[in-house]
Amino acid sequence: MPMANSLKMALRWLFALSLLAWLFQSGKLASLSDLEKLFASPIFFILAICGFAVNYVLNFLRWDILLKGAGIKIKFSENIRLSMIGQFFSIFMPGAVGGDLIKAGYVAKQYPKHRTKGVASILLDRILGFLTLLLSATFFFLLGFNLRDLSSSLKFFILFLSMGTFVLLLMVLLPGRAAKLLKKIELPHSLWERMIRTLESFARRPQTLMWALGASILGQAGCIFGFYMIGQILFSSFPWGQMNVLGFMAGTAVGVTASALPLSPMGLGVGQIAFGKVFSLLGAPHESYGIVIISAAQMIMFALNLSGALWFLKSKQKHQN
Repeated sequence: MPMANSLKMALRWLFALSLLAWLFQSGKLASLSDLEKLFASPIFFILAICGFAVNYVLNFLRWDILLKGAGIKIKFSENIRLSMIGQFFSIFMPGAVGGDLIKAGYVAKQYPKHRTKGVASILLDRILGFLTLLLSATFFFLLGFNLRDLSSSLKFFILFLSMGTFVLLLMVLLPGRAAKLLKKIELPHSLWERMIRTLESFARRPQTLMWALGASILGQAGCIFGFYMIGQILFSSFPWGQMNVLGFMAGTAVGVTASALPLSPMGLGVGQIAFGKVFSLLGAPHESYGIVIISAAQMIMFALNLSGALWFLKSKQKHQN
């Protein structure tokens, strides 16, 4: 691993541990003792795991659709293997350093003539994933709340959220025009140039993008269902204070969006703060509601990601033989 990547990984872990230490000292992690309730309702707990697992599989399908749209045919079983190995490494190396590099390396090695398109599919896969999170958050906020009743800070947040969703949605629906617009904004950065090439690459395949977005939306629904089942186990039926079901879904979508930012491994610390603050603002009796729920979800996702080690070890043995 290059020195720069090792430093980034170390800084992210340090950042995550610092946030967790602050939460512990402030007493906000004291409610984690409630996590033992998860095993008191095994059926609901299994359903929660299934929700997150469905999210994983549909996200893998999203990348598969983009690959085929780029003219790269990989067996779905191979897609799952690469994606699970990537999920395993994301435990230690968040962001593009983990799963994306593994995928990019495989495509570059197996399909050297399609290297640019393969990398483009990975970048667009990340854009679609983030767009789905923003769409979910915006949808549930607009559906569940009267904007007049919200505080000025939440109104500003929803405005910012809606603008981000609109921009990303235009990039997906009109990739060719978005690429032309981005070209006019001259930024000397390789990621900016790569994004333009990505949009140009998929400009002639709008149906591919729509199918991929559909898979992503269904995957996000599975994720939210997993969070909902966790909430039912830990805190029973709604309302929780002033938080109803739609408020919970909106808060979950916003919290997951914050956790998805590559600031710390698996959103540790960042997720706890985001869920705690958002749930409190949306009417939950205490920040601990959001903190315990995201902590339970991270435990499940850690176990799912850790299972990627099985694919990694199997691949390593295959190459050695």
